[in-house]
Amino acid sequence: MNKKLLAAVLAAATAVTMLTGCGSSSGEYLKDIKASDYVELCDYKSIPVEEAKTEVTDDYLNMYIQYTLSSKASYEEVTDHDTVKSGDVVNIDYEGKIDGKDFDGGSSTGYDLTIGSNSFITGFEDGLIGQKTGSTATLNLKFPDDYSNSDVAGKAVVFTVKINKIEKLVTPELTDDWVKNQNIDGVTTADEYKAYMKQQLEDQAQSTYDSDVQSKISQYLEDNCTFKKDPPTAMVDRFVTEITAYYTQYAQQYGMDLETFMNYVNPSDSSSDASASDASASDESASDASASDTSAASAATSEAAVTETSSAAASSDAATAATSGTETVADALSAASSTAGSENAASAATSGSKAYEKTIREQAVRTAKRYIIMQAIADIEKLNVSNRDYKSEMANEAADLGYSSVEEFKKNEDAQEYRESLMSKAVMDFLVKNAKITAPAADSTDSSTGASDASSTAASADAAATSDSASAVTSDSAAAAASSK
Repeated sequence: MNKKLLAAVLAAATAVTMLTGCGSSSGEYLKDIKASDYVELCDYKSIPVEEAKTEVTDDYLNMYIQYTLSSKASYEEVTDHDTVKSGDVVNIDYEGKIDGKDFDGGSSTGYDLTIGSNSFITGFEDGLIGQKTGSTATLNLKFPDDYSNSDVAGKAVVFTVKINKIEKLVTPELTDDWVKNQNIDGVTTADEYKAYMKQQLEDQAQSTYDSDVQSKISQYLEDNCTFKKDPPTAMVDRFVTEITAYYTQYAQQYGMDLETFMNYVNPSDSSSDASASDASASDESASDASASDTSAASAATSEAAVTETSSAAASSDAATAATSGTETVADALSAASSTAGSENAASAATSGSKAYEKTIREQAVRTAKRYIIMQAIADIEKLNVSNRDYKSEMANEAADLGYSSVEEFKKNEDAQEYRESLMSKAVMDFLVKNAKITAPAADSTDSSTGASDASSTAASADAAATSDSASAVTSDSAAAAASSK
């Protein structure tokens, strides 16, 4: 997972970096060099690209809608029985004491526990079977000798548990009333919702296809163009600063410092070859659909960010760049942050101090090279942005980002790098138009979004339902108090 996560976050950072700057910064820009002095271009007018167009099948649409409904499931109190049995979800208040004293994490109120999930230490769940709602049970138990928390491992514990209610997880049905409560403009019936979701999924499938094509074009250029000399150090330094700032901001969202974050996504930083390989892989990463309440999900932009001209769009796409299937960068980092205090995270944080800086610099060098390649093509094909178009696009961008004027935009954003992004978009549009795009052989890919995608979505739906029914049995209090994990 770490390797895939590295690929995704590198792609995300490249997306933001190749779009627009993170603010005014010193360094050398394309306007300061002659691109042809640095690179010898390959034949770029007929780049071969093998990519399949995707189809959103009815099966996948229905699977996705079911996943969405499952994500909206909620608990309701049962009315057909009041005695706890295996498989029930019980809402409980519990208090644990060791030697008559409370201990950290030993108590919780309003906790939903699935009986038979084996989430708590041996005897806890079984001790509730047969209890009636409203009753209180006293459980004399013992923490396992090898329990993860050494402070309580092997010790006798007494839990006092009140059964508040017995619940069941109820998944809503796709009805007109449910659709109306989703507050989607122009969508008020079940049929309209299906049509809306199919259009969303088709739009995303097309976006992913476009991104993949552009990614492969960028990779082809990198593999086949020859650099006569390294990019200017000042240019590389500029990208190092921007990529570092992006990673730092992203790490902070998950309660990590930069070093912990980078060592987690790439724990083998001491292996520079692996880092470079993973960085290369990042440019081919793209995401499948990931559930959201009202849209089909965002895909990783990867190198297709060269074609984007909105920093807001890049930030959104980058933030949701997926590692694979339905697992997103955010999902993976949430898992990482939840184990930040564990032995694994501690080991990551102390391994190869500052080694991640090499990974970032490698990515910066590759980003600089890609900019130089695009500039060299722009010079030959006369695709550089005119002053008139530049001012017009910048005015639109400033308005989109909420600035009161272009002058304010220039004070807070890297206007020169924004101009470079406009050039890159023009070049990529030219390259896509002239590329030789063919579909892979029929037996090498599944062109419909419904086979592997549907199965992965089904797995995600099952996981979501399981997670809901367990109701966060791995919460801090439960883990510390009674979890057997």
